[in-house]
Amino acid sequence: MPRITQLVVTLASEPGVLARVTSALREAGITIEGVCAAETIGGGKIRLLVSDLADAETVLQAGGIPCAREHAIALPLEDWPGTLATAAQRLAAAEVNIACVYATTGGNRPPEVILVVSNLSKGLAALEG
Repeated sequence: MPRITQLVVTLASEPGVLARVTSALREAGITIEGVCAAETIGGGKIRLLVSDLADAETVLQAGGIPCAREHAIALPLEDWPGTLATAAQRLAAAEVNIACVYATTGGNRPPEVILVVSNLSKGLAALEG
């Protein structure tokens, strides 16, 4: 299981936020390879897998868009019933909470399920075993 690093943007949940973030990346020639956007109390959180992490971070911060790095697990997406269920059961048995899950859009990477977990090392060990 590869450990990955993604960007997390936390902003107000209002019209135009996603457009602002994605437009900044487009103008810099950065490909979005995976995205998860969810509304939370008092705001919104956008998780992004991008073709160039350092450049994306620089572009967003220069545009006044605060972002942070977050580690996650990239689980190859097998084309058969139960792939995610098996992973979720292994994590549960290891007492690792799944804080966020989403699938990639493709790009330069094969389809994957991205898992943000409470304990990265335990999560990786549980999924590799």
